[in-house]
Amino acid sequence: MFIIPSHYSLRYSNGFQKKAPSNWALLGSKTPGSSSNDCDILITHNNDDKLQRLRRELYMVFRRTPNGKAREYMMEIF
Repeated sequence: MFIIPSHYSLRYSNGFQKKAPSNWALLGSKTPGSSSNDCDILITHNNDDKLQRLRRELYMVFRRTPNGKAREYMMEIF
């Protein structure tokens, strides 16, 4: 089954890390079990401090994988 998201939500708990992530990318792949090198970058966040202030945020996905569908999604924090 393919999923075509329009939004995604992140939630942060300060019990795991001292600081919420501020730089990350949402990746999508048509092949389950793919490495991040085989994925399409759907959206990238740089210096995004919303999780620091709000602990939870809803984000829109503007870009789709080349054919618009993916089977698996992952976050890459950098």
